[in-house]
Amino acid sequence: MDVDGTLAFARWVYFLSVMILFGSALFPFYALDRTAASALAPLPPNINPALALAAAIFAAIWLLCFTAGLSGREGMVDTLHGVLMESDFGTVWFVRLSLVLLLLVISFSGRPELVVGPAFLLLTCEGWQGHAAALGLLASLTQALHVASAGAWIGGLLPLGLLIAAAQRHPSEVAGVETVLWRFSRFGMVAVALIFLRAL
Repeated sequence: MDVDGTLAFARWVYFLSVMILFGSALFPFYALDRTAASALAPLPPNINPALALAAAIFAAIWLLCFTAGLSGREGMVDTLHGVLMESDFGTVWFVRLSLVLLLLVISFSGRPELVVGPAFLLLTCEGWQGHAAALGLLASLTQALHVASAGAWIGGLLPLGLLIAAAQRHPSEVAGVETVLWRFSRFGMVAVALIFLRAL
């Protein structure tokens, strides 16, 4: 796989990992309540650390591939220093790398609700680089909202699917899952509307 292909793959894995972390951590706040049974846990406990580790690894690969694309492999060290230390893009990367390491630490804490904040900020970082950043503050905010809304919706699909599977194994929980489905549907409509806001 060439540098461009590796970069595209790294970005895909990074964003998918962070979106699942964000959406699944946010899911209990709007979809579950205190009456939900223990069978309705959002994700198995070992998934968050695996996703956070994948996000950290592929964020680093993304940065290295981007640098290699600018300079070639021979001048990577000097180019990496220039990207990180002498550009606004570097500021975004320092924030991204710091947040992804924080996310990795939090993922081992056993408190998935703490994932919401750093995962949200990681997604909104996308609004402060590339074309969005070049078009001004409004474009940055719109792009940040677009990516965060996508993460909230896409990431919520995994715990929702696990809940449906749990309901099939525990028919007595069907009524609770129907409530969750209704809540997710309403939340999803708002999230998808915000996703398409960027196209207007």
